[in-house]
Amino acid sequence: MRQQRLITALAIGGGRSRGALASLLWPQARGGLGLANLRAAVFRVGGDQPGLVESHGTMLALSASVGTDLARVRGLIHEVKQGARVPTSREIAVLLRADLLPGWYEDWVLFEQDRLLQDRVDALECAAEHCLTIGDLDRAIVAAEGAAVLEPLREAPHRMIVRAHLAAGCPGEAGRRARHFEQIIRAQLGTAPGPGLTALLRTGP
Repeated sequence: MRQQRLITALAIGGGRSRGALASLLWPQARGGLGLANLRAAVFRVGGDQPGLVESHGTMLALSASVGTDLARVRGLIHEVKQGARVPTSREIAVLLRADLLPGWYEDWVLFEQDRLLQDRVDALECAAEHCLTIGDLDRAIVAAEGAAVLEPLREAPHRMIVRAHLAAGCPGEAGRRARHFEQIIRAQLGTAPGPGLTALLRTGP
């Protein structure tokens, strides 16, 4: 587990100083115990997987030859949010399923989990908006529904779903989806949707 945590921290955060890593991974350690744990972890990783972790003075990093699923997902998110790429249906499914380290509950991992989740939702919303603009309504609905699954109480993806159904000439389905979202937030938050959603049903997409 000690080696796993070291490799994970480097994979998520990139190269770090030894002191920063020791403080991150063993925040309660005293009297140099954190650095001792780190040295032991680096030694064991070097024996089990030579070249995986590289040392550059006081800095530790994964080898540049190492690729991770997280890096690929982050690259996809960046391209989608920059408007350089419209994700395929398969890539939308990847964004929907790309949970980071499920079952890990350390504070630094929880922070990264939440940050990746928000980035995934933002990317799906960007994809849905672009697909609405170019008239790819089916893919817009898939992307928006993905964002709504990840953040059920966030209104923006639900508005996009309604817009897509209205643009497709399905006002009945648009109304049904709007009412479904209203039921969710009334049950969970005790409030009503914003005026934008109801106005959308009156004026169209």
